[in-house]
Amino acid sequence: MRERSFQINAKRREGCCFRLAWLGLMRSTEPLVLAHGVLAGPDNTRVFHAWLEGTDFVYDPELDRFFTMDEYVHGFAAEVTKVYTQTEAAALVLMKGHYGPW
Repeated sequence: MRERSFQINAKRREGCCFRLAWLGLMRSTEPLVLAHGVLAGPDNTRVFHAWLEGTDFVYDPELDRFFTMDEYVHGFAAEVTKVYTQTEAAALVLMKGHYGPW
């Protein structure tokens, strides 16, 4: 599969989901939203996480993998808490000084 405009070539991905998802959204030429939410973590914990959502896919930048929404929700017990447009996410990084969660 060819790389898409929002995929970031990163040497370190683990623990970088908020930064990678924000960077991907900013360079995207496709209509995407940035999703902040929680996933199933180890030992029945919930982990804050960020990913990108397109019209028919989810892209997890920490895993550098594509999923259908159904696969992502059921595979990771993903729950969206907030979604952001490119404009909203750009303003929040400037205002808050970090990539999230906001």
